[in-house]
Amino acid sequence: MVVVVVVVVVVVVVIVVVVVVVVVVVVVVVVVVVVVVVLVGAVIVAIAVTEGSPTCKMGTQLKASNVLVCWGISGAALWRHS
Repeated sequence: MVVVVVVVVVVVVVIVVVVVVVVVVVVVVVVVVVVVVVLVGAVIVAIAVTEGSPTCKMGTQLKASNVLVCWGISGAALWRHS
């Protein structure tokens, strides 16, 4: 009888620990995802085949090998030049 009670208590403790660990991992993942999305600022990648360099408002430009990357607070965009 004592052995059965001990086994039941151990099983319950293991289940509770597993549930707590899963909840903590899920919360940490959600927090990390939210922080990344907020920091990146809903990155939107748009590819256009038009000529010329589009203006980049409130951001930084990096031009390398006919690809212009523009990123800022509101997001990011990428243009490919012909």
